[in-house]
Amino acid sequence: MCPLLRDSTPLLFHCINNMRKIEREMIQAIIDRKQSWTLANTRVECTAASCQVYLHGHHIASYWFNSMQLLISDKGWKTRTTKSRLNALIKFVYGGTASITQRQFNWFIKLPNQPAKEWFGDLVSLGLG
Repeated sequence: MCPLLRDSTPLLFHCINNMRKIEREMIQAIIDRKQSWTLANTRVECTAASCQVYLHGHHIASYWFNSMQLLISDKGWKTRTTKSRLNALIKFVYGGTASITQRQFNWFIKLPNQPAKEWFGDLVSLGLG
């Protein structure tokens, strides 16, 4: 998850403050491991081991607590909302050091200490574990 800053303030606090309210609440539902949370077009369902994130009913991400692995997909929907939800999850795992960006209608995944790689929305595993 997000590392600590020098003053021991979790970077997660800083990452989450720059997100939309729905994304902050989505991340909080994951942190709290809520069994079921829904707001507007976004749903989180958690078990003891993982949380699944849905956007408009499409399963766009899974996060496993023990391994801190994040599995993402755009499910064929390259929209601002999909990218925003996925970026919120990526910031949750990487602390703001990774992201999905867009150039000329193409999406790219940028991970720490790696060049950006074009991403076609297929299932990809990210994480610290």
